[in-house]
Amino acid sequence: MELGKAKRLNWRKIGAFLFLVLLALTLAWAFKKDFASKDFERILSLPLISDNNYILNLNSFDIDTEEVKGVLSFKKGLPIWDDNPIFYGPLSYYDLTYTYAAWREFVNINIGFLREVPPPVTSFTKSLPSPVEFSIKALGNSQIYPFDKYFIMGAVTCQVYIKKGKQKEYVHTKENVESIKINNYIKGFFIRSPTKIELDEIKNIFKVFTKEKAPPTGDAEIREMNNEKNRFGLIMERPYYLKIMTVVLGTIALLSALTIGFKTRFKDLPVQLIGYVIGVWGIRSILLGDLKIFPSYFDYTILGMYVLLFAGIIFRRIKGETGKKKSV
Repeated sequence: MELGKAKRLNWRKIGAFLFLVLLALTLAWAFKKDFASKDFERILSLPLISDNNYILNLNSFDIDTEEVKGVLSFKKGLPIWDDNPIFYGPLSYYDLTYTYAAWREFVNINIGFLREVPPPVTSFTKSLPSPVEFSIKALGNSQIYPFDKYFIMGAVTCQVYIKKGKQKEYVHTKENVESIKINNYIKGFFIRSPTKIELDEIKNIFKVFTKEKAPPTGDAEIREMNNEKNRFGLIMERPYYLKIMTVVLGTIALLSALTIGFKTRFKDLPVQLIGYVIGVWGIRSILLGDLKIFPSYFDYTILGMYVLLFAGIIFRRIKGETGKKKSV
């Protein structure tokens, strides 16, 4: 008996040790992913070195309307032109999120036209264009918080031409003269480039309407949208530490529900129940903060834990009552 008990204790120690190692590795992986996202944002914020430079400040995200809002401004870059006068048109932005998802239309319009064939503008000035506020739709599902992520895609443009005598030479027709500097100020989100798998999923969102599968995403398409020239395609997602924290706290809450529901003595239940209900709802408040997402899958999970807890209590109560031997 003593030997069998010692073996069980050893296996428990080994299991506990392996769990701690797994948890440490998971945390290290989460930190690595978050720092990779920070590095990506740092690269996007490097100094501008082109002739025409767009500065895109992502300031806020409205989770109800699923819109990203910010300010677009223009900055002149390297003075590589000659002394001919330069004229600037107004700043413009294009929301291409849903256009890309409806890939049939996207393939037909090809956002490269914004650089190669500028749309007609009649108002030009020698002064740099004024900043403009913008709003771009985001494609995602807030109900799966904190594992939700959102796709945004857009393009920016400003017609600029050099006047050589009576001739107008648009700088859009030149190579490597435009770039975008993106600053992310949205709290609780990192931004990164989308993967091929994510783009394939996005392009097939409207498959139910088109009845046709979108063509697979190629390397050229990835390069085309990843912040080259005047276009950008980004994924907004929550920090990985928040996702790991949710899983860890959720596991603790689940084990607590099983323990209270199936193990706690009936006379200790009132205090345990009150503490559990308040504690789990407190965890929800900490993880969600002031986000107005209700009900989400997160809330349904909490409800499921409450049901599991009370099911254990009811099951034990019924079993205890029916299992009693009748006295003769």
